[in-house]
Amino acid sequence: MRVLVSAYACEPGKGSEPEAGLQIALAAASEHDVWVVTRENNLPSLRAFLKGHLLRERLHLVGLDVNGMPKRVKKRGGLPTLHWYYDAWQRRLAEVAVHLDDEIDFDVVHHATFAAYWTRAGVAAVDKPFVWGPLGGGTTAPIALLPVMGFAGAFGDLARVLFRPLIASLTGAKKTARRAAVVLVQNPETAQRIRLQDAAVVLPHALVGVQTLRSPDLIQASPVNPTRIVSAGRLVGWKATALAITAMRHIKHTDVTLEVYGSGPQRRRLERMTTRLGVGHRIRFHGNVERCDLLAALGSGSALVHPSLHEAAGFVVVEALAMGTPVVALDRGGPPVLISYWPDVPSRVVQPSTPGVTARRIALALDEVIGQRGEPDHRPADQFSEGLLAAYSQAASGASP
Repeated sequence: MRVLVSAYACEPGKGSEPEAGLQIALAAASEHDVWVVTRENNLPSLRAFLKGHLLRERLHLVGLDVNGMPKRVKKRGGLPTLHWYYDAWQRRLAEVAVHLDDEIDFDVVHHATFAAYWTRAGVAAVDKPFVWGPLGGGTTAPIALLPVMGFAGAFGDLARVLFRPLIASLTGAKKTARRAAVVLVQNPETAQRIRLQDAAVVLPHALVGVQTLRSPDLIQASPVNPTRIVSAGRLVGWKATALAITAMRHIKHTDVTLEVYGSGPQRRRLERMTTRLGVGHRIRFHGNVERCDLLAALGSGSALVHPSLHEAAGFVVVEALAMGTPVVALDRGGPPVLISYWPDVPSRVVQPSTPGVTARRIALALDEVIGQRGEPDHRPADQFSEGLLAAYSQAASGASP
């Protein structure tokens, strides 16, 4: 088949969404001829990566950018201007994709990265079987846990809840859902949000994060340290690092430390919290580190604590699980789905409640998993590739889910 993939984010060596775009393209090219439309600035690294690659003849790169005001203000106004640029990019993609289809005659088109139920999908303009997702954006934070975000974080999250349905109506999300032959979602909450609980396929693209762990040059083997708990992610309200910090007051393993990796606007608030709670001597903030150093920390840590309030999937969760490191996460969004792919890793999901109760439950879960591990396992990445190729076949054949 000839497949057109929209991958706004698609770049090697960056992890997260760019890695998902690359691995989706490679999975598609394992069986099909693939045209990938991505941003112009991704092309140099992609070309260097594909030089000499076994699939290079099947992957055709198409660069797309949007000039003018959206590009000039893209990085100046935070998320609002970034989303404005992204929407303009998708609008332009609709025109480019139609022209490409006139030339190539695709069998399937796929909107792959930065796919959310409330954003525009430019390739849906092509009159061919359409695969949408994996979609995110449908998980919301538990109301009882809004206080852990701080005032600014809670205000931003409430704005997110209020404005995303409005934006979805402006971008034609319902029409896009009806247009899709196959809808892939990151988690069940997103399927429920778009009212496709019985039709959508849960297939979290974070599973492809395992692929980079297959590179021996990236992982620095180091012995497991049973006294180190790892937290990794942006220090923003909805990541709820505050819950992990509070849990350190209640954990019975009094010799363990919490190693916090990542940076963000909440760092000073979190540092003050460690002092106020009297746990500052047991918590270390490392800021942003090289990817190889973070992976080494995940692989050698006794557990990853990931109390995010509405994570669509979670690449860091996959990376920890694939190395056999237990994960403690809230029973919310994507992490519980990802944990299910590694049943032999002794992870725990925690039911959210009030901030105090939730922190105690996290502490109890950490106490249960410290000292335990699973075997490294990279096979779930292959399950993602198989699921993606099955979605293409289903879309092209017109079969029902």
